[in-house]
Amino acid sequence: MLRHHIPQIVSHAGSTGRYFLSYVHTFARTLVVALSRFESPREALRTARQEPGRPGLADGIARGALRGKPLLIHYHIFKNAGSSFEWALEKAVGKGLQRYDSLSHDGFLTRSDLAAYVKKNVRTRIIATHQAAPPAPRIKGRRVLSSILIRDPIARVRSIYAFERSQVADNPGAIKAKELGFKGYVEWRMAVSPRMFCNFQIHFCCRDRAKADPPLDRSHLDRAIAALDGMDIVGTVERYDEWLALAQSILSEHFGFISLASVRENQSTSGKPQSESEIKERLVEELGSDLAGELLVQNELDMCLHQVADALLTRRLAERSVLIRLRDAYGRAPQAQAAASET
Repeated sequence: MLRHHIPQIVSHAGSTGRYFLSYVHTFARTLVVALSRFESPREALRTARQEPGRPGLADGIARGALRGKPLLIHYHIFKNAGSSFEWALEKAVGKGLQRYDSLSHDGFLTRSDLAAYVKKNVRTRIIATHQAAPPAPRIKGRRVLSSILIRDPIARVRSIYAFERSQVADNPGAIKAKELGFKGYVEWRMAVSPRMFCNFQIHFCCRDRAKADPPLDRSHLDRAIAALDGMDIVGTVERYDEWLALAQSILSEHFGFISLASVRENQSTSGKPQSESEIKERLVEELGSDLAGELLVQNELDMCLHQVADALLTRRLAERSVLIRLRDAYGRAPQAQAAASET
C-alpha cells in the first residue's frame, strides 16, 4: 500500500523544498537591500519581494518602486574619467546637468542633501558629484538612476600626480607635486594623507559622513560591492568607451535618445594604455621595490572592486546586447575572408 503513496510523498517533498529555497532566496535579497540602504527589514522585504530577478535588484536599491521624470546621479571619483563623462552628458542634455558639491573640499553630501537639491532645482536631469556616496536616494516623482567608474588604483596614483603637477593651484597637493618627483610625492602622500592612495575607491563607496576614515577591511569591500550591484551604469576607466556605450543605451531608454561622444577631458596621462606588468615594472623602477610593494598591498581591496566593476560591465553589456565581442568577431569574419579572396 505504501508504494501507492510514494508519488504523493515525493511531490510534497519537492514542493516543500522549492518553497524553502524560495524563502531563503528572498531572505538573502532582503538582507542585501537592508544593508545597502540601511532601511528597516520590513521595508526591505517589501522591496525584495517585488523584484523578479537581478536587474530588478538594481532598480529596487537605486530607485525603489518610484516612477517619474528620470534623474541620473553620477558618483564622480577623482581622476576616474568623470570629467569626460560630464562633457559628453553636457553636450547631450545642456543645462540639465548640474555639478553639486559642498563648499568644503572634503565635505560630504547625504542622500537627503541630494534629494533636497533636486526638489529645489526641478529642472535638473543629471547630477555629478564628488562628495556623495551610493546608494542613490529615493526622490518622489523622479526615477533615479546612478553611475560610477572604477579605475586601476595604481594607474590612478600616477594620474593624480600628473594632474597636481599641471594644475594652477596653491593647495598642498599641487605645491608638493611641483616640488617633488614622483617617488617623493608618493612618500609625502602616504605619510600625510594615505587614504588618497590606499583603497580610496572602497572608501568612496562606503562613506557615510565627512572626514570618516575608518580602517578598511573585507566588510567594507562587501559594502562597496553591494553598492555597485545596486547601480545602473557600472564599469572601469580602462574600458571607458564600452562603459559609455552602456550608458548611452540605458540613458536613451529613460531620457529619449542620447548620443554620448567619447572625448577624453582633463586627461593627465598620455600615450597608449599600459598592461599591468608594464605599470608594475615602471612603478618598481621609479619607487623602489619596498614603496611599490607597500602601494600594491594597500590597494588590494580596490583591485578586488575593480575586478567586480569590470565583470559587471561585461555582464550588463551582454544583458542589453551592446558591444558583444563574440558576435562582432563572427560578423567580421566573412568580411575579412572576402577581402582576402579579392587580393
